[in-house]
Amino acid sequence: MKNKEEIINELLNKSLNYLENTENFIAKEAPVYVNELLHFKFMQHMVEGVTDTITGTLLIGSFMSAMCALMSLEFRSKYALPLAIAGGLFVGFLGGTSISSNDFMEAYKAKTAPRVYLIDHIKGK
Repeated sequence: MKNKEEIINELLNKSLNYLENTENFIAKEAPVYVNELLHFKFMQHMVEGVTDTITGTLLIGSFMSAMCALMSLEFRSKYALPLAIAGGLFVGFLGGTSISSNDFMEAYKAKTAPRVYLIDHIKGK
């Protein structure tokens, strides 16, 4: 039968082995994880930015085009309706890009300043 000291030493040795294995695993896998996280976040922000730009352009642009088209009916020019639609879509594009500018800035930060992005990500910003 083992005494208490032998049992404690055995448990400590097992714990140290588990700790070393965990440390080796983290040292080997952490850079891969960080690289994958940065790439994922970059792509996520780019997709969200493009989606927000398209959605904002279509929603705001459709509304503005309809309003401008209604207003252009009183001018009765053959160029009034196409100009109204183009103007509305242009205003919509400006609105869409202003909605999505934060996503593009986060994607830019993840690509050009990965340490800053990771610190902000850990802080929860």
